[in-house]
Amino acid sequence: MLTGFRGYTSRNSERMFLVGRRLRIQVTGWRPAALARSLWLAAFIALCAAGPAAGGFKEGLAAHERGEFAAALEVFKAEAAKGNIAAQYYVGRYYELGLIVERNEQEALSWYRRAADQGYADAQYAIGIMHASGSGVTKDLGVAAQWFRQAAQQGHAQAQYNLGVLYLKGLGVPKDGAEAVRWFRISAEQGNAVAQYSLGLSSEHGLGTAQDYAEAAAWYRKAAEQGLLDAQHNLGVLYHLGLGVEIDYQKAAYWYRQAAAKGYAKSQYKLGYIFAAGEGVERNDMEAVRWYSLAAAQGYPVAQRSLGLMFVEGRGVPQDYVQAHMWLNLAAARGDDAARLQRDDLAARMTREQIAESQKMAREWKPAKPVKNTVPTAG
Repeated sequence: MLTGFRGYTSRNSERMFLVGRRLRIQVTGWRPAALARSLWLAAFIALCAAGPAAGGFKEGLAAHERGEFAAALEVFKAEAAKGNIAAQYYVGRYYELGLIVERNEQEALSWYRRAADQGYADAQYAIGIMHASGSGVTKDLGVAAQWFRQAAQQGHAQAQYNLGVLYLKGLGVPKDGAEAVRWFRISAEQGNAVAQYSLGLSSEHGLGTAQDYAEAAAWYRKAAEQGLLDAQHNLGVLYHLGLGVEIDYQKAAYWYRQAAAKGYAKSQYKLGYIFAAGEGVERNDMEAVRWYSLAAAQGYPVAQRSLGLMFVEGRGVPQDYVQAHMWLNLAAARGDDAARLQRDDLAARMTREQIAESQKMAREWKPAKPVKNTVPTAG
């Protein structure tokens, strides 16, 4: 993902990450109240780099962490004028975010360039993000790749990951799966959970590397232990199917539950399936309905179909053709062909009034907000 992993993204940052087999782009926001926490790691590195000249910058950072942003910016500007590259970077952040000052991406870029030209990796990364998203500059993934490379070569884990994504998709650089995997690995070895997940995905599907389910499981586990929902789910799938690991329904259920408890619809569906089938757990139709319902409420079609069939059969819930038809109808509307056939078969057993009521319910139904795949951050 063109990512702000552990606190580097901006309001208009373009973020890419692999989910399933697709590349997604997201634009995410900053909340000023969280800014001090989110930039703490960058500040610590900056202090180490600044050496004896860090005294004034430390005062600005302390004010920043207290939420005294106006005082912090005054110090950062004074230190930036003296050539402190960490302070130059912070001034750029304030202008990019519009924190205390009017948002000005050109001014932000100017400050970033001062730090970046002196080799400051966070500033190089920030400029890469701006070019990747077209934030204050013309969107140019080739230029973004150049800046990501400069930061990546200095060990910036997020830049390393982003460079891998660009190689994977041939965006701004020649498409090269092996080079993508190389950068993912370098980033993953620094603990970047999304890079670890991407290595797992690459190994599972043979993208830029040989297909190796055991390798996939190893990388998924590292990302899963950091709380990445996709990785938790995929690791559960490998245990469920016995790919790269021994079949273990209890471990599958454990990892599904980790993600499901945080609202991850695919894992909620899988937990429902395990309880409905009694795989590794005692069959429990009411528990199956509970998990199917949570996934169905987010608009996950296979869960909607499964919940509809539970209402058809009266498993875990009283038999209710109206509810069943509604869920099958919703799943069919999302492209589930099996649900469409089952809905039409059920309709033959229903009255016109029941069908009309079900259709009205389906029209009025609103999906719950899907849970975003996130990596917990310190603080």
